Amino acid sequence: MQRSPADPSIAKDGETPYVTPPFIEFTVPYLCLDVPYDYNPQGFWDFPERAGWMLDGKALHRTFPTHIVWQDIHHLDAEYTCRSRAVSEEILARRPRDSLRLKCFRINGQASTLSEEVAFLQAWLFFGVLAEVSSTCGVSADLHAECIVVEDGSRMVSVGVLNSLICRWHASLNVLPDGVARERVTRLLRVVKHVMSLQTVISTYGDPKKSETRSLTYLQCKVLLSIRILFRAILFVLSLSRHRDLGDIHFLMDPQLEESFPSRWDELKEYSNEELLDNGWCKSECKLLEQMDGSCNFFATRFKRWRMDHRRCGDFTCLADQIDEDHYKTIHVESGCQCTSIIVNPEELRNILKKGEVPVVDITDEDELVVNRDRPYIAISHVWSHGLGNPQENSLPLCQIRRLRQNLSRLQVVGESRPAVWIDTLCIPVAKHFREYRKRAIELMGRTYDRAEVVLVLDRELQRVDARKIPTLQLDILKAFVGWTRRLWTLQEAALARKVYIETVSGLEPFWANPKDGSETLLPQMCFREGFKGLILDRIPPLTVLRQETKVDKLELGGGFSIVTTRTALQSLCFAVKHRSTSKMEDEAIILAITLGMDVKNLVALHDVDERIAQFFEMMRDVPCDIIFGDCERVRFAPYRWAPRSLLNFPIVKLDSFALPGICDSRGLHAIYQGFIFTDASARNPIDDKYFAIDRSSGLKYEFRCQDTSGIQQLPDKPALIFRPNNINEDVAVVNLHQHLAIDSEEPFVVNIVGYLKLEASGGLDFSTIGPDDILEGETTSRDRAWIIT
Repeated sequence: MQRSPADPSIAKDGETPYVTPPFIEFTVPYLCLDVPYDYNPQGFWDFPERAGWMLDGKALHRTFPTHIVWQDIHHLDAEYTCRSRAVSEEILARRPRDSLRLKCFRINGQASTLSEEVAFLQAWLFFGVLAEVSSTCGVSADLHAECIVVEDGSRMVSVGVLNSLICRWHASLNVLPDGVARERVTRLLRVVKHVMSLQTVISTYGDPKKSETRSLTYLQCKVLLSIRILFRAILFVLSLSRHRDLGDIHFLMDPQLEESFPSRWDELKEYSNEELLDNGWCKSECKLLEQMDGSCNFFATRFKRWRMDHRRCGDFTCLADQIDEDHYKTIHVESGCQCTSIIVNPEELRNILKKGEVPVVDITDEDELVVNRDRPYIAISHVWSHGLGNPQENSLPLCQIRRLRQNLSRLQVVGESRPAVWIDTLCIPVAKHFREYRKRAIELMGRTYDRAEVVLVLDRELQRVDARKIPTLQLDILKAFVGWTRRLWTLQEAALARKVYIETVSGLEPFWANPKDGSETLLPQMCFREGFKGLILDRIPPLTVLRQETKVDKLELGGGFSIVTTRTALQSLCFAVKHRSTSKMEDEAIILAITLGMDVKNLVALHDVDERIAQFFEMMRDVPCDIIFGDCERVRFAPYRWAPRSLLNFPIVKLDSFALPGICDSRGLHAIYQGFIFTDASARNPIDDKYFAIDRSSGLKYEFRCQDTSGIQQLPDKPALIFRPNNINEDVAVVNLHQHLAIDSEEPFVVNIVGYLKLEASGGLDFSTIGPDDILEGETTSRDRAWIIT
């Protein structure tokens, strides 16, 4: 079932022109009770004047990026008197500092509170715009009666009413004669542009360098967000109209149009994060949301999560799904069910695995399990902590078997027999005397998911969602954050799949939805879904991204300068596995290798975590040279002591690396860096946690600061430094030279890393207060100096 708008042209008045509501419902306080919108026949544009308000119309408060040319902005300003009033410098100076960028003031000069200003904006830009749009579309409605609800004795405004108003606005426009409809669309576009031009009013833009004496409350942030959503709702209607101008819509949704997309809703983000944690979200999930607009954090608060214990979780890893096989309990479909378990004969699994083939299971109408091979099958992807595993035997409760059979029937192709199923619980032998064949099944894991007709995701949070009744945005948020996207094994299961479906209350849904035309590509942007689609793609990149060849680009800047950018498969993989976890750390290297299409037989034969990850890096061969930097646990033995012990928490900074890739082989990591070779600094201690050095050839001076986590108490016997390419994060690695070489020798320096420093400053520094004996001498290498890191 495709979740996409139906053809709106056939919608009648009151009917929905799309399958699901476009916006998440929530309520906000009714703040404009004292000065409500007056629905005056004089019109919408001069309501501020009638209500006693004016706006600061100075151009400096409304600047646009250089490529944005808004030709009719001054015509919009001329629509209403309050925009042309001049606000005196005295009034501007008297106003307390806050995060509202475009200020509104009382005409009589009296001071106003943020609450009063937000109440005015709600009356004008929410209720006033609602009235103007409804009138333009020819829809009669008692907007206050429809919008106002009572919650806990307080009058609140329901944003959910927009989902029904959109249908009525669109249906009314749709039955108008072409000429009339075109004129109405033009009027609607004027209103949208007007609200758009005032988006700075509802943009929070806190300047960390300035002390703000008053801040928006959480409730006020919600009111301002409701205005922003109304703007999107009108655009939504315009995008569905047959008289739309996609050029205008694309212009108004330009991400560079700062007023449309305030990138920093700091207050809203902070308030929302507190609510997210109260609602059962993991702090690692809140960390993932940091890159997004604060409105996305707020939308995520609209539904509660499955309650789990997140006390052990960190900023980058959720440990709530970790399992203990000794105390594992397989669950039934319904609590209280005590049906018997249906067992697969492991001998039959062994016989097929012995031939190097993938065993699958047919479920008969009588719920018998028949082991088979060479059959079309559906592969199940699930999270063991959700209760569908079994570490003791290859069996599942009868109720779960029946549920699997129902899902197989839903995916059955007309005219063909019901497909078989592959699920690890039934198809990978677990008995100790079949350990050899368990390894073989793991070796075949890549082929298992690659050849499946469909990969079906069973996740307990998705399974309790009715996809027909919630906005696509809400489903996207769940897809990005459910347990299934937190686990490492599920990465390769999704990446290798031909098709991915998820089970919901309403049936099976395709995981990925494809846009059909130009207007539909805009809909995710209007409904705030765009960011979550990107986040999902970061977490589950397609194989074309994960298995890409190393790409090196060189941009010549002139004057002998150039910038090199490198992207390896490992960098894309690091982004995909960040915030994922596995109960068995020794599985990581195997999962990563399967995802990249590598033969994992040699990895499976190893049992030590460090040996497996070291072997994986050697199999990768190309790695970003930045990999030696960053605070993380490293492999304990040479020549791989530079390698992260795990990629799950590796602090990758950017997807691209600004240097040529390194090459990993049995000697270590071969890479190009600029460095600094000390003349005589053996076992030197820092001075107040700092080292001072001078290049005796050029006179260039350096100041380095020790890091708390580096463990550097003194320099090694044969010290040298390696600078991170492009000086990213000011990272510097402290290394010990294994041999003495001339700085201009063509042989690579062989070294091992002993710690890290930060480059505080360099250039013509003033060292007059530093004792001569405390200034270390040496020489800076060329930028293309070869090193072998062990």
